[in-house]
Amino acid sequence: MAYIPNDLFEKIVKLISDYDLKYIIDGDFDYAANVSESHPIYRQLDPDGLAKNVKVAHIQHPIKVILFATEEKTFKALKQWFQSYEDVLSIHIHEVDHSIDITAININKHSTLKYMIGAQNYIAFGNDVNDTQLLNHAQQSFYVTGTSGCSEAYDVYIQNNAESVATVIEDLYLSEK
Repeated sequence: MAYIPNDLFEKIVKLISDYDLKYIIDGDFDYAANVSESHPIYRQLDPDGLAKNVKVAHIQHPIKVILFATEEKTFKALKQWFQSYEDVLSIHIHEVDHSIDITAININKHSTLKYMIGAQNYIAFGNDVNDTQLLNHAQQSFYVTGTSGCSEAYDVYIQNNAESVATVIEDLYLSEK
C-alpha cells in the first residue's frame, strides 16, 4: 500500500497547526479527526464503528488527509502551498466546500479498482472530483449530481437521490439478462 511520505506528512501536520485546520487523516485502520461528528463526511468515515479516532501522532502510515479551510484566504494559501507538491502527491481541490484531499501520488479510486480487478471493464458511479479518474476510465460512467453545473463529460448524469441510483442499477441489471 502506498502512503503519504513521512516528510510531507510532517509538513501537512504543521499546516494543520499553523492554520488551525479541521482535518480527517486516514491511517492503516484507525483515523485522526477533529471535525464535528455531525459533519457529513465524518458520518461516512467509519459507519460501523470498527476503527478508533486517535491522536495524529498515532498515525504511522497516513493513507489520506482531508483538510477543511473555513476562510477563503486560508483556502487560497493552502491551494498555493500544495501546487508545489503535485508531482509527489495526489491532490484534489474541492472548491465548493473548501476542502483538499491528499493521498500518495497516483493513489485514487481508479488505481485501486484496477489493482483489484485488473484489465476488466467496469461501470462506475461518482459524485465529485475524487471520482474523475474512476469515471473517465469506466466502460460506462454515471455522474450523480444535484446540479447541472458539471464541466466533465460523462456518459449519464443522474439525480442525487437513492431512487434515481437504484433505478439505474436495476436497469443495468435487467439489461444483462
